[in-house]
Amino acid sequence: MNTTVQTTAESFVYQLKRAADNHQNVRFHFSDTHHVTVLGTHGRYHCHDISIDSLAKARPSDYQVEVLSDSCTEIKNAAQYGRPLQELMWRTAYSTSAGALLPGCNRDDVIKLNEWPNLTRLSRSPNICRIAALFSARPTSIELAARILAVPLEELFQFYSAAAYAGYTTAINKPAETLRLKPHRRQSLIKKLMVRLTQTG
Repeated sequence: MNTTVQTTAESFVYQLKRAADNHQNVRFHFSDTHHVTVLGTHGRYHCHDISIDSLAKARPSDYQVEVLSDSCTEIKNAAQYGRPLQELMWRTAYSTSAGALLPGCNRDDVIKLNEWPNLTRLSRSPNICRIAALFSARPTSIELAARILAVPLEELFQFYSAAAYAGYTTAINKPAETLRLKPHRRQSLIKKLMVRLTQTG
């Protein structure tokens, strides 16, 4: 059984986490009408005609990344009309995981759920409420939780991956910020022009 997703840098959720970890405002261009604006400074996001499944399957060649300037009007719009970034992180990580642990999440981690996600709006599994209740009541390892709840490990892996990437959990048996990622680089003016030409060509 493959228990860890290996394509770290190639996964879209990895790029999302880079923006969130470093409080960056970033736009992911898929096409002229399809893009995702992520506000790491506000903890908000705005998707334009893109499904979560499409984001989870996206490869680096499918989109361009642009770090937004502070004066960009898209920041104001996304801050006003966007949704919580934790929601996008959870849903994308949950879909990307598909029952395997995402990088930075280990099967021997002792997990504490710091707050309950809004499960009415998130991807969920049959036992998610029982899983959340256990991890919020006391720090527990994944394998012990699977035995206590009689839940498949894959379901625990998917829950932990989503919760960890969305910032709901703490692994109390390892240092904080184990998966702290480098910020996105700003594009040069020439590269921005080339991106625009590619999208309109």
